[in-house]
Amino acid sequence: MKRDILAKLSAARAAKQPCAVVTDIPSGVQAFVDAKVIDGALALPCDILDEVRKRIARDQSGMVEDKFIRVYAPPVRMIVVGAVHIAQALAPMAVLAG
Repeated sequence: MKRDILAKLSAARAAKQPCAVVTDIPSGVQAFVDAKVIDGALALPCDILDEVRKRIARDQSGMVEDKFIRVYAPPVRMIVVGAVHIAQALAPMAVLAG
């Protein structure tokens, strides 16, 4: 991974913004994609870019043609309301699950 793509990926993850890194499998060339930015040496046609953004919204990595899309989504949050017996058991399990 090139340094500029790694820097953008690290910044997006620190800001808890969903993003993706798209890798062209035959050449290894990559692009960084988020809601506003497309950066990198890999040129993405409109149909592939639309699919990348759909996959970011669904938090779904995978292959599209000969490109691998690795989606990085922020961690999910869980809000437990109440102090009943289910919440008392659920809260420690949520902590263990991260």
